[in-house]
Amino acid sequence: MNRGDVGKGTAYALCRVPVGWVGLVAREGTLVELLLRGNRADAEEEIAERHPNAVPGAGGVLDAAAEQLEEYFAGERRSFDLPLDLARLSPFARQVSLALANVPYGETVAYGKLASLAGRPGAARAVGRVMAANPYPLAIPCHRVMGAGGKLTGYSAGEGIATKAWLLDFERKGGA
Repeated sequence: MNRGDVGKGTAYALCRVPVGWVGLVAREGTLVELLLRGNRADAEEEIAERHPNAVPGAGGVLDAAAEQLEEYFAGERRSFDLPLDLARLSPFARQVSLALANVPYGETVAYGKLASLAGRPGAARAVGRVMAANPYPLAIPCHRVMGAGGKLTGYSAGEGIATKAWLLDFERKGGA
C-alpha cells in the first residue's frame, strides 16, 4: 500500500542524512512537514507529537523527498522540487519562504535583506520568527539566512548552529 499519498491519512518516513535524521510527513500527495533532528529518536518523537495519527509509509511524495535529500547530500541537487503545503503558512511566511527559495545554493542572505525581498523592509525580527518555525528546513533553505554582518545566528533544526554551519560549508564547497 502506498501510504505516502493515500486518502486523507498521514504517513511518515525517516531518512538518515549526514547531519542527523529527517522526518518526512505527507498527506494527500503533499509534504506537510520535513523535520531535521540530530538523532532518530528525536525525529520519531516529534512526528508522534505533531502528527499522532501518522503511520509509517512509502511511495509518492515520501519517496520523492527521500530521493531528493539523497541527491542534495551527494552534491547532485541544488534545490528541491516537492509539493509543499504552503497554504498552512501565513501570507507573510509564504512571502518570506518564496523569497528565500530564490537565494542560490551556496549563498546567504541577511534577515533584513530577506525581509526587503519579501516586501517588508524593517521586518528582520519577523523573518527570524518565520525561519524558526519553518516546517521545511532544507527544502526552504533557512540555513542560508544570516544575521547582520554575516553573523551565524539562529537555527532550530538538527543540532542548531553546528548544523547550520555544516550545511553552509557543504554548499560553499559545492556539495563535496
